[in-house]
Amino acid sequence: MYLATLPDIRVPIEDIMAEGDKVAVRWMAEGTHQGELLGIPPTGKRIQFSGISIYRLAEGKVAEVWEQIDMLSFMQRLGMVVIAGPRLLVRTLVRQAKRLRSRLPARRSR
Repeated sequence: MYLATLPDIRVPIEDIMAEGDKVAVRWMAEGTHQGELLGIPPTGKRIQFSGISIYRLAEGKVAEVWEQIDMLSFMQRLGMVVIAGPRLLVRTLVRQAKRLRSRLPARRSR
């Protein structure tokens, strides 16, 4: 899936650690969004995301793999997910407060 989406993908290893029969690898992937992904047409954007892979070895071969990939960063860079920054959050809260205030009954002056 990633090779079709990011054909120029590069995955340099940031850290690698081993203990017993397990090897942990922390990596950072980068490539250009040139293929469709989950219905999103190619954007030409440079995409960067990271992950950690843990491998269990048995008899000189990979027996099991566990991976944790930062898909939120990946989807943010493609524009699939937008996380509100402080300004947008404040504007949204103010707008909501105005809506709520308009629903309250008018105050009587004394």
